[in-house]
Amino acid sequence: KGINLIFQKYENGDTFLRMLVISTDTDTNKVMEVIEENRIHYYSDTPINITVGLAMAAINENIHLNCVNFLLRREPDILLKLLSSTPVQ
Repeated sequence: KGINLIFQKYENGDTFLRMLVISTDTDTNKVMEVIEENRIHYYSDTPINITVGLAMAAINENIHLNCVNFLLRREPDILLKLLSSTPVQ
């Protein structure tokens, strides 16, 4: 849930990430590097639950789709794992 907060949309449609990029006049990739470095430094023993985060990002209209991209880039084969673990009916 925590990583999704960065991508949660406010009433105006902007995300925390977008507002941070605009207010600091910094490249999005640089801001994401800082976020990732801080996550690794302070929360390296708390892994991102990509499955839950991906599901929340995909179904919650208040979370920007960039969150899906962010999570998929960290574990590209997660969709295959999810599909292979789902029983076909």
